[in-house]
Amino acid sequence: MVVGAGLGGLRTVEELRRAGHTGPLTLVGDEDERPYDRPPLSKGALQTGSPAPLLRPVEDYPDLDLDLRLGVAASRLDTVARELCLADGTVLAYDALVLAPGAEPRRLPGPQLAGMHVLRTQHDAAALRADVVRQGAVTVVGGGFIGCEVAASARHLGADVDLVELLAGPLVRVLGPLLAARLAALHVARGVRLHRGVGVRAVLGDGAVEALELADGRVLPTRVVLVGLGVVPATAWLADALPLAPDGGVVCDAAGLAADGVWALGDAAGWGAGRRIEHWTSAVEQAAAVAQSVLGSPTPDTSVPYIWSEQYDSILQCVGEVGPDTEADVLEVGPGLAALHVLDGRLVGAALLDLRRQTGRVRRVLAAEGSVEDARSALLR
Repeated sequence: MVVGAGLGGLRTVEELRRAGHTGPLTLVGDEDERPYDRPPLSKGALQTGSPAPLLRPVEDYPDLDLDLRLGVAASRLDTVARELCLADGTVLAYDALVLAPGAEPRRLPGPQLAGMHVLRTQHDAAALRADVVRQGAVTVVGGGFIGCEVAASARHLGADVDLVELLAGPLVRVLGPLLAARLAALHVARGVRLHRGVGVRAVLGDGAVEALELADGRVLPTRVVLVGLGVVPATAWLADALPLAPDGGVVCDAAGLAADGVWALGDAAGWGAGRRIEHWTSAVEQAAAVAQSVLGSPTPDTSVPYIWSEQYDSILQCVGEVGPDTEADVLEVGPGLAALHVLDGRLVGAALLDLRRQTGRVRRVLAAEGSVEDARSALLR
């Protein structure tokens, strides 16, 4: 049985069938729609209004011989009785359970007024697009991947965009100051008004948002707000059944095992050292590893994390470990820019802007535990 009808859940089911499992399979999802691709929600789907593509064509589902239960959330887990309870009162017994419930967006504190949005589902994207098109403007709170992509998509729609970021610039904790500055300049050149180094003190409005009061006292009039402050694992319903990390992630071993007969993967799972990886590629690779473990061949996921982000005509790609605990060694490579991230003298990751071909080379260097000089050579050849 698999909980979570997103990328990780569907890929687990597919991998189990591909590996020869012929027994019954159930996939439980809280949305009414069949599994779809989420990354386009902040990009193509938001720009065009078309739905994000399905992860598997409808006509191919019979091949999975799957009990697909959509539109009903899991509500309680009993690992002793090996039973999963659903929100509609259904109780399902399982032999093996894979948890891929994903995550939920953080929200600003206070009342959730009309015009305030988060972005996680097809419904979220459609509602946000309708408001942006109607009002011709949006204020984005948070300069992470989602915030930056929504800002770029809104400019594609011709909307006025304000981007409010608490830190010194968008994605600065991920990219380091130099590469983040290049990204910020890209947004400014496209007409985004950046408000850096300031947070939101209050949301103003009566029933519907009318303005944001910033921590420095300024007031930004706005009718549409996208809150892009990251996510938290959708695991509150598991608190009585499984050990959860302080960030809410399910505590797993290096192969995703959380308890006897229970595995977890994707945004909601902390593998090995407990670090959660909220990336599309990691969900796919973890699903393959979990499927093998379920079938009796535990396989730790040793792949190098990879994430990409499309903003305007540029593509940002990150491989390995990038973040505030690392030092960034920045190189200009033609028109692009690369930041090699180093921790205790060891190459641990890289962020690359407009260097599509070189990203795979650097990822291979990281997989081979190569040095900074190896990565430099891969970038420059």
